Amino acid sequence: MVGGSGDALELMRPVFSAYASNIFHVGKLGDAQVLKLLNNLVLAANMMNAAELLKLGEDYGLDPRTVASVVQACSGGSAAMGIFAQRDVAEGLEHGAYARAHRSQVH
Repeated sequence: MVGGSGDALELMRPVFSAYASNIFHVGKLGDAQVLKLLNNLVLAANMMNAAELLKLGEDYGLDPRTVASVVQACSGGSAAMGIFAQRDVAEGLEHGAYARAHRSQVH
């Protein structure tokens, strides 16, 4: 995500291309920062939903990693669920834990 003039983007595109596969011109200077925050907020919301779903499954006796892997392969799959599917999710799951951990992101 790049904010600023189109000319500035084109000048810097070779540098950005060296470390980024997706380069989006999103508007004026500062707009990329706002969009990055919005992206982080939706990821945090999706992570909270995924964590709550995994805890609910665990409460019903299901293995959280199995739940994450199956949901990720089905219509409920998302970047957030994919994160949980790739790591040990059983430790530290409690209702609302992810929300409490990321509250500072939205204040």
